[in-house]
Amino acid sequence: MKCEEIRKLCEERQIRMIDFKMTDIDGRWRHITIPFERFGEKVFTQGIGFDGSNYGYAPIEKSDMVFLPDPETAYVDPFAEVPTLTMCGNVCTIGKGENRPFEQYPKNVSLRAVEYMKESGIADRMVIGPEFEFYPTTRWRRSSASGPPSAPCGNTASPTSRPICCRGAALTMKPSAPASTSGPSLSPSSAPRATPPGPASPWPGLGSSSPFANPSSRT
Repeated sequence: MKCEEIRKLCEERQIRMIDFKMTDIDGRWRHITIPFERFGEKVFTQGIGFDGSNYGYAPIEKSDMVFLPDPETAYVDPFAEVPTLTMCGNVCTIGKGENRPFEQYPKNVSLRAVEYMKESGIADRMVIGPEFEFYPTTRWRRSSASGPPSAPCGNTASPTSRPICCRGAALTMKPSAPASTSGPSLSPSSAPRATPPGPASPWPGLGSSSPFANPSSRT
């Protein structure tokens, strides 16, 4: 998709903002967003400058970096409140004459891995995708106290239950049953009374009766 095609798409969909996504050194999504009026061909040739020290890619004294968007990744963001076109791209360092791809950027690491794979003859195609670790849901239950979640049993959540997230599934935790009232009980007069704790000993492992715990008791 060329810049002219993207601008035409933005006019048809009444796009107001252009969003560029990249990842920082910890793998978190970061965004640079500009108004549609500032979007043009120079964005793809000269890129968008940003402070690389905020992303963990460069020290503060040498933090000027450039983001080059990839028009082939452009799509309309279905979750943005303001009509937004979003796309990914590449991170480059500023060089004389032209910008150089930043070697430590995850996309460039993946591209080098693909090149090595093809050169070594291991395979001719690599598929890379995210791994989702958590699945919020209330449609699973445990078959036993220590066993794995069993098959879906329908949404049995009630006002007295709350869903929690766990790795691979989510469980519905219900409040414990009230304690049984059967059996012997202790009256207030016969119930054992707890002895209030004494002052904490400054000497760990020694009781309060030890002469080392109470210096005034030593002769």
